[in-house]
Amino acid sequence: MRIFIYGFLMVFWLGAPAFAVDTRGFVSHRATYDLDLWDSGFDSTIQAVRGKSLYAVHRHCGGWERVEKFIIDYSFATGQNWRFSTQAEAWESHEGNRLSFVSREHSPENGTQNFEGYVNLFADDAGEAVFIGDDDGRVVLPKNTHLPMQYLASLLEQARGNKRLYQSHLFIGGALDDSWYFVSALIGKRQTAPPEMDLGTLAMPHYWPFRLAYFTPDAPNLIDAEPQYEIELNIQDNGIIRSYIVDYGDFSVRGRMKDFVLLSEEDC
Repeated sequence: MRIFIYGFLMVFWLGAPAFAVDTRGFVSHRATYDLDLWDSGFDSTIQAVRGKSLYAVHRHCGGWERVEKFIIDYSFATGQNWRFSTQAEAWESHEGNRLSFVSREHSPENGTQNFEGYVNLFADDAGEAVFIGDDDGRVVLPKNTHLPMQYLASLLEQARGNKRLYQSHLFIGGALDDSWYFVSALIGKRQTAPPEMDLGTLAMPHYWPFRLAYFTPDAPNLIDAEPQYEIELNIQDNGIIRSYIVDYGDFSVRGRMKDFVLLSEEDC
């Protein structure tokens, strides 16, 4: 079971991939979210969810530093209570072709696990992800695989171009066998509403709603295949995620912004 905000977290100079999208419109910030149970199906054993998540992006001269943390408690109908936690950091180049990542996950089933590695994407060929730590190996990534910051920028570009469907591969990092997906995104029309909390000068009057369905890369037919999970996101044009919902099928978890801090940037 994994919860993350638009991808998990997460080296050598290579040419930028042809699909590189400008991320300069994004702002460096740190946001925390309160997590709770949004919906529970008839046959779900989940009775309650409580937790917090943190998502921070910080622009540096060579790329973006990202930090994601969460701690979440599940209460089951059996009376059991499980706690999951993750702390992950990543660095992604502005060109969208290089990523390094490190994460630490703890769950009742697997105990504590540590993952780290790096990704190189090539302009005219497949990319490669190298894993070390508790996982050790390599994964060949298909053409036009996106890294998280580039993917977010691409989604917003598609939305501003009045596109309603966007499909691509996305590398999110973490465990080797759970590190990349084929993502099918439904893009809603721009909504007009102020944010629930005060974002100061970074508040925008509009946001874009997205629903992302995450499929395993080898899903043979998206018409028949069931996604591993789905994520709903409400995002401003400057990259600030107002709120999100992670839908696991038999239950879903909501994240609502609780705190927001603008981060200072390097003078490049």
